[in-house]
Order: sequence, then C-alpha cells, then structure tokens
Amino acid sequence: MTLVIHDVAPRRQYTAEAGQTVFAVPFEFFANGDLKVYKFETLLGLDSSPDDSDSYSVVGAGITGGGHITLGTPGALQGDIITIVRDVPTDRITDFPLTGPFNIEALNLELDRIVTMIQEVEVKLEQRALMISEWDTPADIHDIPRLADRTNRLLGFDSEGQPVMYTGDQIGVAATL
Repeated sequence: MTLVIHDVAPRRQYTAEAGQTVFAVPFEFFANGDLKVYKFETLLGLDSSPDDSDSYSVVGAGITGGGHITLGTPGALQGDIITIVRDVPTDRITDFPLTGPFNIEALNLELDRIVTMIQEVEVKLEQRALMISEWDTPADIHDIPRLADRTNRLLGFDSEGQPVMYTGDQIGVAATL
C-alpha cells in the first residue's frame, strides 16, 4: 500500500443537511476500523451495509486523500453534528528481520502509521486540550488536583498561575453543584 500522508488534521466535523448521507473523510486512513464517527456525542456503528442513521459504511481506506462515510437511510437530520475522527491503533504491525531482504513496502507502511499517530496526538494537544503558551509563565504547570479534591469543584488558578479547585461560594458564584 503506497500512501502519501498529508498534513491534514485527522478530525472533521460537519453540520448536516436534512437527509444527508455522505460525508467526506479528507485525511488518509489505513482500514475502515481506523475511523470513529459520531452523531453529536453518540458513537455510530461501522457496518458494510448500514440500514439506519446510527450506522455507516466507509470508502477510501488506504487511498491518498481519504474517502467518505455513508450513513444508513434516512441519513442525518437538519443540524445534526457529524464528527469523523481517525483513531489508528497504537501498535507496531511489522517486525523487520535482522538479515535477508528488507521489505521497503512494510517499512513505508510503518512510517505512515507513525506519522498518522503523531498527527492524532498533535490535534489532541493543539486543538482539544488546554495549554499555556510557550512564552507564558509559570514555566511549568503543576498537575491538576486529584479526583477527590476536584469533585464538585471549579477549576481555577492561584496567584502564581497554578491550578487549584474552588467551591462556588469561594468565588462568589451561587453553588449549584
């Protein structure tokens, strides 16, 4: 499988039109199971012949430029949020022999998979996580408080910029927790 991995975020979100069934997957993926498709927050099921809008089929695995998913009929409702995310398993699928012929095709596939995994982490860090700027202070942020200390609390930052937990009363908010 020869595949060119483009510098494209491996996540795409659409606001559906009424009855829309086809949604582009504008990034490369290796297998149909490498995709997760959500309608709002509900994970949809992969099915080669989807029979309702809670399942989908995929075209384009192993093709440079990606492909598309197709929801079962009747498709999405007007305004449904459809999110497609690539989620390549974090594993190594090839072991190269110490001697003998070297499988260049297998090496290229492994390198492609590594690049896609890095892209997935990059999106999670740059677009899906809270982070401080490179130039900002403090130079390091301590861990957020442990579960028992953050349950039914609000996340805030102290005078040194470190994460702390507050109750609604401590910051003048009506406590509805």
